[in-house]
Amino acid sequence: MSASASTRAPFAVIWDMDGVLIDSGPAHYHAWSALAAEYGSSISPEEFRQTFGMRNEEMISHLFGKLPAGRAAEMTLRKESCFREEVRSGRVPTQPGALELLSSLAAAGIPQAVATSAPPLNAELVLDALELRAFIQAMVTSVDVRLGKPDPEIFVLASRALGMAPGRCVVLEDAVVGVAAAKAAGAKCVGLVGSNTAAQLSAADQVIGSLRDLSPARLEALFER
Repeated sequence: MSASASTRAPFAVIWDMDGVLIDSGPAHYHAWSALAAEYGSSISPEEFRQTFGMRNEEMISHLFGKLPAGRAAEMTLRKESCFREEVRSGRVPTQPGALELLSSLAAAGIPQAVATSAPPLNAELVLDALELRAFIQAMVTSVDVRLGKPDPEIFVLASRALGMAPGRCVVLEDAVVGVAAAKAAGAKCVGLVGSNTAAQLSAADQVIGSLRDLSPARLEALFER
């Protein structure tokens, strides 16, 4: 970090994983479609879009109705197994601009965390398969929280793991529930258009069309508004 940068109030960046750090929408849709077909059902792209960012149990309830706990757990395991195979097969890339932003934030000495509604096995696999672990200082997953987004718990825990107050963190999100969770935590939030439109993400402090629109300086400027 440069001498001038070191005199500024520090901040941290918290990445949502699916749809922000990685372009995983098609792989997740494939996995959910395969699961639905096994149970004689189907899921439309619009239904999938509406549930993107939810935890698995919430998605299963939304898509299939209330099920016995054992059945829901079995469905979750099958779906995530399918998704992890997509990752291992190299069909889940990073989002355009993600590697460049990760690298520039690391070079500037800005701490980074991943806060995801995904299971820990997914997050661990993604960080290893895409060689991202060196950039990430903390990770919070679905097993670490009692309530999913839009509850702010996941971002509060991530900021705490980085040694930062939520108000000194910028959350990068693409889901409406994720933006709501970030703002409820007291963090700054950048909404990435993709799974949702700019209008749907308008509660964010800034809405962008690509991670290439961001830099450490532009993120820091959010705290000056």
